[in-house]
Amino acid sequence: MKKLLQPLVVEDTPVDAALLVDYLGQSHLCKEPLIATNLQEAFFLLNEQAVDVLFLDINVQGLSGLDFVNLLPKPLPVIVTSAHPEYAVDCYDLGINDFIQKPYTYQRLLRGIIRCIKPQSPIQEAKPKTQTDYIYLKVGRKSERFPISDILYIEAYGIYIKLISKTNMVVVNEQISEIEKRLPVHSFIRIHKSYIVNLLQITRIESRQIWVDKNKLPLGVTHRERVHDVLKELRIEQ
Repeated sequence: MKKLLQPLVVEDTPVDAALLVDYLGQSHLCKEPLIATNLQEAFFLLNEQAVDVLFLDINVQGLSGLDFVNLLPKPLPVIVTSAHPEYAVDCYDLGINDFIQKPYTYQRLLRGIIRCIKPQSPIQEAKPKTQTDYIYLKVGRKSERFPISDILYIEAYGIYIKLISKTNMVVVNEQISEIEKRLPVHSFIRIHKSYIVNLLQITRIESRQIWVDKNKLPLGVTHRERVHDVLKELRIEQ
């Protein structure tokens, strides 16, 4: 049974609050969120309720959300939202888990939630790319470089594989068992004899299927226990 997160949404703009609440409901990772329209109310809720993750607007009724982070009664994961990208560096300096620029998509918010429940460095997207962020694969007669974060999933295709990314699909001259050994184990998991998925791209989890972006993929019987164990570690399922 899933252990759902209890979110607290601190947002004084009704339209933005409604969209965030809708996205949280779609994720199936969170309980019905607590909502505060000002920092005083948020501070009261944090002292009275068990909160697992805080969604914080950068500016709430003229007051700084970043100053509020320093006053939190106890440490907890924080996702800051703002239409002003210049605040991302300040969030990084404070160790905030993620900064999401408005307007944002459901997929972007989901990555933020997973970042909070899966321990890793704060705001990894603000760091420069390194060589380990890419994988080189043979496509036809040449090797091409693919950003790891752009890969949605990999599908077996005879003695080759199909790599489905955010922008296209390519056939790679490599077997699925070979590429499985080369992918980072903290980001990818085999869910079926024919499929490997990017954990950060999972959008919905069902008993026999996993959705990656808008793609419905089968969850193989022999892989179910392993997948469930990993999801438990991420607190996506428990």
